[in-house]
Amino acid sequence: MEHFLLFILRAALYLLVLSAGYLLLFRKENRPAFNRFFILGSFAFSLLLAAIPGLSLFGSATTAANSQVIMLPEFVFTAAEGSSRASETLVRQLISLGFLPLLVTILSGLLVLATLVNLLRITWLIRSKPIIRKDDMHVVLLNEQANTFSFFNYVFIPGKIIGHEHFAQVLAHEQAHWQRGHSWDILFMEMMRVLFWFHPSYYFLRKELTAQHEFEADGITCRSVPKTDYQQTLLDYTLSGTLVPLTNPFNISLIKKRIIMMNTRKNHSKSSIWIKMLALIPVLSLLFAIQSCQDQAEPTVEPATEAIAEPAAEAPSAYVEKVEGEVFNMVDDLPLFEGGEQGRIAFLQQNLRYPKSARDAGEQGTVFVSFVISSEGEIADVKVLRGVSKAIDEEAVRVVKMMPRWTPAKLDGEPVNIQFNMPIRFVLQKDAEHATIVVE
Repeated sequence: MEHFLLFILRAALYLLVLSAGYLLLFRKENRPAFNRFFILGSFAFSLLLAAIPGLSLFGSATTAANSQVIMLPEFVFTAAEGSSRASETLVRQLISLGFLPLLVTILSGLLVLATLVNLLRITWLIRSKPIIRKDDMHVVLLNEQANTFSFFNYVFIPGKIIGHEHFAQVLAHEQAHWQRGHSWDILFMEMMRVLFWFHPSYYFLRKELTAQHEFEADGITCRSVPKTDYQQTLLDYTLSGTLVPLTNPFNISLIKKRIIMMNTRKNHSKSSIWIKMLALIPVLSLLFAIQSCQDQAEPTVEPATEAIAEPAAEAPSAYVEKVEGEVFNMVDDLPLFEGGEQGRIAFLQQNLRYPKSARDAGEQGTVFVSFVISSEGEIADVKVLRGVSKAIDEEAVRVVKMMPRWTPAKLDGEPVNIQFNMPIRFVLQKDAEHATIVVE
C-alpha cells in the first residue's frame, strides 16, 4: 500500500504540471479534438511516468539500484510541547496503525460503488422506459420533468420533446456524442476519479473535458443542421429535473462559450501546437529526472517519529565487530526488531541520554548511523555517516550497539546480512523542565 500511495503522489505531480500546461497553453485553442486528446492523455501519461521505476535519463540504473541502502524512520529525541505535540503524535500513531491506507481504500471503494449505481440506474431506465429507434440511436422516453442526456447510442429524452421543432437538432447533437465515443471518455474519467479524487486538477480537467465534448458535438451537428437554427435551439431549449452523472447531458451551462466557439474560425496551423507541446518537455523531464534520482539513490524515508517517554525493558546487547559473508541492500523479508517499530522507539527512548557537554554547548542536529544486521540478527559495523558533534555521535553509536538481537532478514528463504541507515535527531527545547530528554 505504501508503494501504491507513493505511485499516486508521483502521478499527481505530473498531472498537476500537465493541467497547468493545458490551462496556460491550450485552453483557449478552438481545437476540441486535440484538447480532448490532451486531457485524456494527461492522465494516461502521468500514470505511465509514475510507474517507471529506476529509469535514469543520464545513466544506467543498475549500479545505483544495487547501492541503495534502506533507511529507517527518523527518531526525534526532543522535548515535549504540550497538547500540540500530543496531537501530532496521535496522528502519527493513527497513520502507523494503517488508518490512512484504510481511509483511501474506503473512499476509493465508495467511488467505485457510486459508478456501479449510476450504471445500474441507466440500465433500469433502458429496461423500464419506452424506446423509439431513430437511425442508429435508441431514444428512451422519460417523464416530462427529466433532462435530455445520452449514454453511448441511447438518448434519454422527455416525452414532450418528441415532435418538437428542436427535436431534430437535439438528436443530432446526441448522435454526435455517440459517433465521437464521448461515453468512453466519461467511463475513463470515472476510473481516474478513483485514483485522483483528492486532486484539484482532476476536477478542473473533467470540467474542461465536458466542455470539449460539447464543442466537438456542436461542430459535428452544425455540418448537418443550419448553424443559426442550432444556436437558436440552444437559446430556446430549457431544462429541468436531474441528470444521471455518468452521461453526456444536453448542456446549456456553456451556451455562451459554445456559440462563441461555433462562430470562431479554427486555426489550422499545427506548428503553434507543436511549439507549445515542446514547451512542456523541459518541466516533465526535470520531474522525471528527480523521480529517477530518488528511485535509484535515495531510500524512502518515513515520517519522523517523535520520542515519547515510555518504559521499555532492557535487552542484552547483540553487538559484534564484524560479520562474515555478503551484505545485502535489498531482500525479500526485512529484519524485525522485537516488538516492531514501536519496540524500536521504546528502546531508543529508554536508553538514549543527551550528553551534558553537548547540552551545555547548545549542540543539536541529526546523526546518521550506519550498521549491519547479520544473518544471526546481530548488530555489527556501526559507524557514523554524518554526525553533529563528538559527544552526540558517540551517544548515537553507543545506543545502536546496545540494541538486542533482531529477527534477521531473508533472501530466497535464507537469512542474510543487511545494511541499514538510521537517523537520530537530537533537539533541545527551552522548557527543559518538561523535557523528555535525560542528561548524563
